[in-house]
Amino acid sequence: MLDAGSELSDKNIRILKSWGVARVSIDGKSEDKKGMAADSEDEIISGIKKGLQQKFSDVLDDPVMDEIMRVAGKILQKRSLRGKAQDERP
Repeated sequence: MLDAGSELSDKNIRILKSWGVARVSIDGKSEDKKGMAADSEDEIISGIKKGLQQKFSDVLDDPVMDEIMRVAGKILQKRSLRGKAQDERP
C-alpha cells in the first residue's frame, strides 16, 4: 500500500484507517511504541466519516453517491471495530 521506505506518518495512518485497514505489517526496527494506543470507537468512526466525506466531496449532491458513501462507511466501521476488538484480545 505504501512504497518501501515510506514513513508511516499520521496522515498515512488516518488514510489507512479511513479505508478500514486495522493492521499493517512493517519491516524494520521498532524505535518507539508511544502514541500507538488504540483509538476510541468514536475516534475511529469520526476518522472514517471524515475520510469518506473527503473522497466523496465532489459528488455528495448526488443521492446515489451519498447512499454509496453511507454504506461504505458502515462497512468500514464494522471492519475497523472488528479489527480493534481482535487487537484488544489477550
